[in-house]
Order: sequence, then structure tokens, then C-alpha cells
Amino acid sequence: RTIAARDRIHISPHFASLYRNREALRPFLKHALHRGTVFFDGFGRHGNRFFPVVLASLPISFAALALGVRHPRLGVRAALGLSGAGTLFALARRRPPAEALSFGILVAPFSVAFSAGLWHGAWLALRSRLRP
Repeated sequence: RTIAARDRIHISPHFASLYRNREALRPFLKHALHRGTVFFDGFGRHGNRFFPVVLASLPISFAALALGVRHPRLGVRAALGLSGAGTLFALARRRPPAEALSFGILVAPFSVAFSAGLWHGAWLALRSRLRP
């Protein structure tokens, strides 16, 4: 937006894009999974400023999954706490209440799908290194 405000942007007449809204849960989660995979692919390398975040996310997400499987009630409480924290965060950022509630409701499922995508990206990276 900063560049667009400062300079004219010229787009090729051959450029095409397809927008897919995510008003249903399934496409939303599929997109979150893809975003996690792409995030790992883009930032899961030494020297990148987000590399420590990617590196820390893997064991944290694994521990959260293991905890949720071993203690399902605690997993549900953690998801509800994450949703509440997400709602409060959005409200603190002066988002409208309905938007803040939507964010809070979706932050836990997004986190699970995004984390699965990170693991998928890690698997793809490992698999490509192991292939001759």
C-alpha cells in the first residue's frame, strides 16, 4: 500500500488471479494448512529472521498435540483459552466485537491446521534432502 500510494503500479494485461473466499470451515482449514507448508518452505532456513519461530513451533506444536491426546479435557481448555485470548487481543486492537469474536473462534482451528502445515513442510524438506 505504501508503494501504491507513492508510485503508479503497472500490471500486465496478461496477469490473472482467482480469488477464493473462505466462508466455510473446510476451505479455511485447507488454506491454513497450505499457509503452514508455505511458511516452512519460505522461512525454515538458517539465516532467516523467522527461522527461530519455525524451529520453536515444531516441538511446541508436537507437545500441544501430545498433551491434547493424553489429556483431552486439558486440550479443550487450552483451545478455549487460546480462543479467549484471541478475542481479547482483537478487542485490544479496537476491532469490532463481532470481528473479534470471529477471530477468537477461528484462532484455535487455524493454529492446528497451520501447525500441521508446518510439519508437512518440514516433511517435504526432509524428503527432498533424502532423495538422491
